[in-house]
Amino acid sequence: MAGSNVISVICCFCGEPEIHGNAVLLRASILEMKDEVQELFAHKTCLSKALHPSIPLHPELIDDHKI
Repeated sequence: MAGSNVISVICCFCGEPEIHGNAVLLRASILEMKDEVQELFAHKTCLSKALHPSIPLHPELIDDHKI
């Protein structure tokens, strides 16, 4: 999506839109197929809700304005 004029994306957890610049980009791939990657987008809040509490998040991924 680099260089595109995307304004919003859909969160892969809740299905609701998010402003492209505010979304978290997740890249998923199978270890044996490193050249095949799927990009997914998420709200910061949805990502933190989906992860087990023992998984630490980078400070920029912590949403201070939880829904």
